[in-house]
Amino acid sequence: MVDLIMSGDLEGLAQFDEPYIEAAKPDGIWQSLVLAGAISKENRNSEFLSYEAPTYFGLLCASYYQ
Repeated sequence: MVDLIMSGDLEGLAQFDEPYIEAAKPDGIWQSLVLAGAISKENRNSEFLSYEAPTYFGLLCASYYQ
């Protein structure tokens, strides 16, 4: 997921199998896919800000703008 976000390939998130997504319990994958539909890849600018894993889960932060 980090690689996809870093490269700006939000559409690539749709390649994960649903059982894999369910097991991972992510908070933002569906919202990220909605964002992929809202801002076309050609007009999407992104800035990867951070990825931290302070405990058993990871936190990713990125900025997207048109």
